[in-house]
This record gives sequence, C-alpha cells and structure tokens, in this order.
Amino acid sequence: MGYVETHIPPKIGLMGNHQIQYFNTMALDESVPEHLFFNYWYADLALPETRDYLQRLKDLKKLPTELVIVAITTPNNDNGRYIINYGEELPKDIARIYQIKNEKNFLKRIELKFMNYWMIFKFNKDWKAFISGLYDLLSRGSPRYLLMDYGVCQTEKRLWEENSSGFPEGAQDKNMGLKGHLKQIRMSRSEGEKKLIQSFCDRERTLSYRFDGSSNSGEGRGLTINSNALTPSARDIKNGDEVEIARLMNELIDLVEDSKRKLVFLIPPVYETDRPSVVDDIFSASLEMVPEANVIDHRKKFRERQFFSSYDHPNENYFREVAKELRERKFLDGL
Repeated sequence: MGYVETHIPPKIGLMGNHQIQYFNTMALDESVPEHLFFNYWYADLALPETRDYLQRLKDLKKLPTELVIVAITTPNNDNGRYIINYGEELPKDIARIYQIKNEKNFLKRIELKFMNYWMIFKFNKDWKAFISGLYDLLSRGSPRYLLMDYGVCQTEKRLWEENSSGFPEGAQDKNMGLKGHLKQIRMSRSEGEKKLIQSFCDRERTLSYRFDGSSNSGEGRGLTINSNALTPSARDIKNGDEVEIARLMNELIDLVEDSKRKLVFLIPPVYETDRPSVVDDIFSASLEMVPEANVIDHRKKFRERQFFSSYDHPNENYFREVAKELRERKFLDGL
C-alpha cells in the first residue's frame, strides 16, 4: 500500500484478490518495461473494497493512467462469497472511503466512520484501540488507527531489516515505514490469547512478492478439481443481488473511466467441471444489466489443469491468455 501511494502509477493496474496474484508483467510481454504494469492484488477483496482502494488511489492522483483491470471473484469459487460482501481487510483509514466521500447525509457518514472502529473492537476485543479510534472520530473526523499488531511477528525494526530487500527499488526508503508494505494482520482472542487468523508478515511470503506486485508461482500446492462445494445453505449471494453487483460495477466504471483511462472487468476460472449453480446464474444476470461494461468472462473457459497452480489460483499460462485477449480487443493499443 505504501509503495503504490507514493510512487509513479503504472499505465496498467490489476485490482482483485488472491485469485489473480500470479498475473505478472511477463504475461503481457517479455519486452514490457517493468514500470508499465502493477498487480494490486490483496487478500480477499470484493467489489466494495476494490472500490475503496481505487477511491484512495484517485484521491492521491495515483490511479493507473490508461487501463484498470478489476477482477471479480468467480461465483463458483466461494459459492458467491467475496463479490459484494465487505471483508474488513483494508486499513481503517481506507475502509468505506468511497461511501463516506459520497454520502450526503451527515449522520450516515458518522455511522460509516464509527463502523470502522467497531470492526477494530470486533476483531481485536481491544477497548483501548476502540476508544482511541472513537476519540479520533469525534475530534478529528477521520480514521487514524490501523488494525495491526506487529508484536505477533517480531519488532517492526527487525521485520524491516529482514524483509525490506524483497521490495521494488525505491521502496526500501525507511521514511515510508514497514506498515506501508506489509499486509494487514487480522487478530482474534481465544481464551485470552491472540491467535493469528491470516498473516502476511512472515519472511517467506513477503519475499515472494515480485517487483510488479505479483507473487511467484505457487507450483506444488496441490490441485483438486471442484475443491469448493456449492452447498445451497452456504450461498453468499441470493436472487436479487444481481442488482447490487450491477450497481457496484457501474460505480467502478464512473470512478475510473475518463477520456484516457479504460476499465475492464475480469472473471477468471476455477479448476472445475461444468457446474451450473444458482450463484453463477445470479452473476450472469448482473452482467446483463451492465451491457456497456468491458468484460472478459472466463468462467467457462481455460478450465484445463495446465492453467492452474491450485483450484482457485490460475497460473501464468492462463494469464498469458488474458493478455492475448486484452491485445485482441485493443485494450493494450498504444501501451
């Protein structure tokens, strides 16, 4: 986050969650300059949080300059999850920033800001952090507390010394701080002890990031077809949610596109057989409601083993096919 907030934006930016983490510059072309493309993938971001992330970059005048690709979680991946739900995985000074910025009702804006601090307490059960955040809200009107606990790993200084060498040239400026580069840690308490739910601060994972934000190939992680079940009782989108999906897509188009910048939505495949599902039908209905959107829909394509590192992680072979389609549809012209 700190790197993209402070450095020159690329011409092409890819937004999404872990499903697209292996899309790198080499997929576009081996001769592509390193600064042309950046993969902003992060955790389990759904459309609302992607919208906040892009709003933050726009406020800083750091949006990718010519093409933004927004990946949407394949409906059959998590039975509709991580499409419209808010996962509370962004730093709290960025969470809900789009809604807060565009909400005209003053009390509603306060409610949205308060929600950020409530989520800090919900995850951490930390009254001190919650009260401190509430004080910030009432006195400053804006969030400041980030949901981090570096003590779980090591001290910030030691983490920096061990991990900073893996970041792009220029990103090792200590003034930017480790907090700008290492991803959030979500914590919970169980019987008075903190347990790590999801950690992005370990040395091995940090050094796996490439100069363009992507991850190194995840080969050897295992490959199981139809890994995620489509249990009816566990669906995370329902009939009627196609309206919300379409609304979010339209908001992203309005947020990003201008006379020079285009937006393309990418729906990657998962390693599965042909599995008709309610969540997939709902998503298809949402696409029909945004006919003006540029969409690359690969839900029914590239489902062979050669295109995957694991069930929900397409590999570089797949992303070369994405780049090929981007080129054929003229989205890369002039870049």
